[in-house]
Amino acid sequence: MTQFRNWSLFCIFILLSLAHSQVVIAHSELIATLPTQGAILTTPPNKIRLQFNEPLNAGSTFVLFNEAFQPIKLNPLIDESKPAILYANLPADLHLPAGFYTVQWLVISQDGHQISGSYRFQIIGDRDMEILAEGVSINLPGWFAWLMIILALATPAIVWNWAKNSK
Repeated sequence: MTQFRNWSLFCIFILLSLAHSQVVIAHSELIATLPTQGAILTTPPNKIRLQFNEPLNAGSTFVLFNEAFQPIKLNPLIDESKPAILYANLPADLHLPAGFYTVQWLVISQDGHQISGSYRFQIIGDRDMEILAEGVSINLPGWFAWLMIILALATPAIVWNWAKNSK
């Protein structure tokens, strides 16, 4: 009987170990970008930078697309001192007008698997900045400010009176 119990415990232990084990597959994962995902920029960036969780292999690249999804010629490089970073400096003479831009990347992880993805950012011009500022600013009428002050001052008295009368 003891041998059966030991065998049963051993089988349960193995089954639980297998149930809780995880298959580890190492793939590159994008952990940071410059400009960031969804960024709204007032001036064009001078660099596109993608940082991954592990070093990249040769052949890793990305393409910058404008709003019409036309590619913008860049020369992405793997940073020699930090091989998990893929970057491209934008030429000073490159004019990026206001609009949405998409960075589409394809990297080769250390295990040889190709991983791809994309993200967007926006460049806004002076006119867009004015519209954005108008949409954000709140101009409350003067009577509303006075109403808030009166309510702030009167609330303690109202609560005290209510508490006194409810006893």
